[in-house]
Amino acid sequence: EEVITEPEGDAVRALPVAFAIAEQPGEDEATTIDSRIKRLRDEAESAFHRGAYEKAIATFSEWHQLEPATPRPLTRIGDALISLGYHDEAVGFYRQSLSLAPGQVDLAVRQARLLTNLNRKESAKDILNAYARLFPDNTDILFAQAEWLYKQDRSAEARKRVERILALDSTNFNASLFLL
Repeated sequence: EEVITEPEGDAVRALPVAFAIAEQPGEDEATTIDSRIKRLRDEAESAFHRGAYEKAIATFSEWHQLEPATPRPLTRIGDALISLGYHDEAVGFYRQSLSLAPGQVDLAVRQARLLTNLNRKESAKDILNAYARLFPDNTDILFAQAEWLYKQDRSAEARKRVERILALDSTNFNASLFLL
């Protein structure tokens, strides 16, 4: 005869939230989870803006546990780590966020700039080149490539990228400023 025993410790809390029973009769579990996610997101952003980065990281991590396929909490953990001076660790969180949603061009550019600042120039170049292949007419990628090239004393190549940006968007202020 099979005997059902009560789980020990935190075994019940380890189950995915989707299996949780609502706290109050009649509450919809999805609504409960959605409201918890919203509360965590708001708390984490508030902590971040107050400069309470450790609290923000903890709260963004909770949000990520509830929504592991959402890239935003990983990005924000990376941002908080940068604010705390943990740049190498931030790179890993940016990488995870990009693996969930590779179309985040702005984050790819930020990661490449961070890698360049960490003197990991080849890794930065690889990211920029990969994104340039995926988004060949994206002016943000082209400008980031121009910046990278300029920092490597490759001004002529940087200028070509900027000229391409201006051919795509003649009103691009940053590109115009770069040529001065």
